[in-house]
Amino acid sequence: MRLPTPVLLTIAAGSVAYSQRYHTIDPEGAATTDDLDAITGGSVNDLLVIRVAGDSDIVRVRHNIGVGTDKIILQDGQNAILAKSASPSFGYKFLLLLRSADPGWFEVYRNFPYARPMSFTLLAPA
Repeated sequence: MRLPTPVLLTIAAGSVAYSQRYHTIDPEGAATTDDLDAITGGSVNDLLVIRVAGDSDIVRVRHNIGVGTDKIILQDGQNAILAKSASPSFGYKFLLLLRSADPGWFEVYRNFPYARPMSFTLLAPA
């Protein structure tokens, strides 16, 4: 899937309006932090990638707070923080969401890079 150039959306009363597959999110007013509770618009099976607009912006995406089909459902049931990564080599944290009929936007994937390499332990099959 090729993404278009992102379109800037500014949070208004905890909500933004979907218009394409890739958006940067800006806090309301002159603030650098804000909460995102709902995403209006979109059709069933639309994909959406979101990240913050500015290097110093922080947006808390709140799990299951919006109303009706505009709410955002995150995989782990916890709020997610969108911001620029602490390490300049990792860029921005982003979420990939899928629009469903009910209850709304579901998290498909998140890219929350770490400032240090991660280690994994492979388990042998039982």
